Amino acid sequence: MPLRYGLIPGLALWLATAAANAEVSELKITNEPGLLFAPMLLMEHDKLVEKHAAQTGVPGFKASWLTIMSGRANNDALSRAAFTLPPAASLICLLLRSKTNGDAKVIIAVSGLPFKLVTRNSNIKTIKDYGPNDRIAVPTVRQSIQAITLCIALQKAYGDDKGNEKLVPNQVQMGHPDALTALLNPQHEVTSHFASSPFQEIELKNPGVHVVLESREALGGDGHVALAYSTTKFYEENPKTYMRFLQPIRRRSA
Repeated sequence: MPLRYGLIPGLALWLATAAANAEVSELKITNEPGLLFAPMLLMEHDKLVEKHAAQTGVPGFKASWLTIMSGRANNDALSRAAFTLPPAASLICLLLRSKTNGDAKVIIAVSGLPFKLVTRNSNIKTIKDYGPNDRIAVPTVRQSIQAITLCIALQKAYGDDKGNEKLVPNQVQMGHPDALTALLNPQHEVTSHFASSPFQEIELKNPGVHVVLESREALGGDGHVALAYSTTKFYEENPKTYMRFLQPIRRRSA
């Protein structure tokens, strides 16, 4: 009897320690369409997270992927703890970092490609040519890297006191695939799309579609557009799971 009762506190302590040290058994990752997220698509297709987990002694570990059309949706998913590792545009990550007082942190840069504002409207040659009825598709109004890059370009064109809000009413939130379809439909109200690869290249193959603005003009050069990020809490509770994601993408980027 004394031995049996003596085991109970020890067993309770072991169970508590095991629970505290337990990591997630499934890594949930969001993704977005486009070449910017090609490294993530390859990781999903080749099951690199699962392979790395098996190599480190965790066979059967699962990575779940969900395609989301905007960075705001990525942040919503992370905030609800529905997903643990969203890759998205760099500015979306910075906005969440500000909102969470620094709790959202970058894991690794995924990719960087220039992106272009294109239109089928022959009357629009520069960003100053947009009228009140000219609709521009962006992944997220105000918050996407495309929307903020447009704001930077407008500040340069008009001055800080006029550029911040100009063309915000023109913006329509659309995922890139839907925006491509809208732009190429002559009847659709959306006549411009601040796109990314490969959507901008597909659009520019069509007669009459031309470039109004390229990101390099506004930003002053290249930069890492897509980042993978998560929360401090997730990293502290799941350091091994974190590395199962990080190591494969490091190898893909090398």
